[in-house]
Amino acid sequence: METSVSRTPKDLLCKLAVSIPKSEPDPLMPASCFRTTALDGEGMVSNENLRWLSKELVGRGWEKLATSLGIKRNRMQSIKRRNPSKTEEAQVLDMLITWRCMMPKAYNKEKKLAAALVNCGCYDLSEELKDRKMDMESEGTRDEEE
Repeated sequence: METSVSRTPKDLLCKLAVSIPKSEPDPLMPASCFRTTALDGEGMVSNENLRWLSKELVGRGWEKLATSLGIKRNRMQSIKRRNPSKTEEAQVLDMLITWRCMMPKAYNKEKKLAAALVNCGCYDLSEELKDRKMDMESEGTRDEEE
């Protein structure tokens, strides 16, 4: 004769949360610096300007800029995880290049970047980028005249 044993919450001594270990993580992808040569933007979003901007954004809340540019939190965590031993500047540059690569070709990236900089309180950097773009364009017209 079988008897069934039913347990009631009174029979339990305690509840214990158990963490199940995850399998080995995938090997880290190399930093996205290889993309800087694969796709160079023009004007305000050129590699040269993005490198300059990444230096200027160190310590100025670049995560807020990333949010304004539409980069999701999990993408930010991925960028930080890919560059753990590198400087904050490398993380910022990776974020900017990731953003540029995510944008459609026909999208006005310069306008979006300028608006995001203003939105996160970096109006001075937005103006400086515009000035750098105008300087680059004026140098290009001088070279064509010669």
